[in-house]
Amino acid sequence: MKKTNLLVSLKSLEEITGEVLRNVDIIDLKDPEKGSIGAWSEKKIFEAVKIISKKKLISATLGDVKDIEE
Repeated sequence: MKKTNLLVSLKSLEEITGEVLRNVDIIDLKDPEKGSIGAWSEKKIFEAVKIISKKKLISATLGDVKDIEE
């Protein structure tokens, strides 16, 4: 039987906790205050990668199209 993976979207570094790292398979970095697929800043993404390391898969959004065009 295939395992179902759990993806959780986090909006800040403070949400990366031991409980999240133990129970979540994929961590999605998304800031809903910046739109439906709002992006984290590059600096915060790099910090998250340092914290999460190779413990979990990481997904990050690029932001809404209007953000990319600016």
